[in-house]
Amino acid sequence: MTPSISAFPVNALFDAIAADFSEIAEEKGLDLRVVRSRLTVRSDQQMLEEMVRNLVSNAIRYTDQGKVLIGCRRADDKVRIEVWDSGIGIPGQHIVHIFEEHYQVPQGANPGGVGLGLAIVQRLGSLLGHRVAVRSVPGKGSGFSIEIPVTHESVVANHSSTHSSTALPDIADTAFSGTILLIEDEDQVRRALERLLRTKGLGILSAASANEALTLVRQNGARPDLVISDYNLPGKMNGIESIEAVREVLAWKVPAIVLTGDIRTHVTKSIATHDLSVVVKPVQADELFQLIKRHARSGALAAES
Repeated sequence: MTPSISAFPVNALFDAIAADFSEIAEEKGLDLRVVRSRLTVRSDQQMLEEMVRNLVSNAIRYTDQGKVLIGCRRADDKVRIEVWDSGIGIPGQHIVHIFEEHYQVPQGANPGGVGLGLAIVQRLGSLLGHRVAVRSVPGKGSGFSIEIPVTHESVVANHSSTHSSTALPDIADTAFSGTILLIEDEDQVRRALERLLRTKGLGILSAASANEALTLVRQNGARPDLVISDYNLPGKMNGIESIEAVREVLAWKVPAIVLTGDIRTHVTKSIATHDLSVVVKPVQADELFQLIKRHARSGALAAES
């Protein structure tokens, strides 16, 4: 990946994150607070947003009560974007390992995920030259920060398009209807996706595992027009295998999208060889809708007259 560095207001990033995570936090009973700022930074906006999204997603996942705070503070010629939570915290002996791929701090209950969020943050931080730091107190919460160059460049000309990628896109020009089979084992993610898809008039069939999805098709006679599945699922079948099983029962190659936080080469190649589209977690609304639109145009979903 090659960064595309530009100047943009911190608020463009904060507004997009708040829009996508507010309902998820509220559903969990958490107070998501975003402290807006007038500062302008220089970075790759998409990559930086991916970093902050992973931090916020982790903060919500590991916080059962209290709040998640997103803000920034000036430090000489730098800006530190910070994400704080009142969650379980990280014991000292684990902090040196949390940025390693697939490393997860042992907990009494597994909150889900595959341990790639912080590894992605660290990798993108290294690519962009942004220092990533963490402070944590077990039982009281954690704080992560990303250090970015501040700038006084004017971005007025670009302000109207500083970030169109995470706002819900206007897809009214491509009217379509259909039923989507959603396979996602994380309750919060599944409910958030259900709400998102229903806002566009799509019918949703939800399943938390491959077995549940196959039951909907075999016993309930469900005939989805599109399947969206997480890659890492409980049970013997992953997302690719689950989609293939659904296709076999339906006796047709139903179009499908795989959601994954696992960006290892062998995983992405495997998804591609099965003629599947892929969306990397955390899911961005516009990317998901663009893929659905593509399937709609190709006839995967029935176009309305």
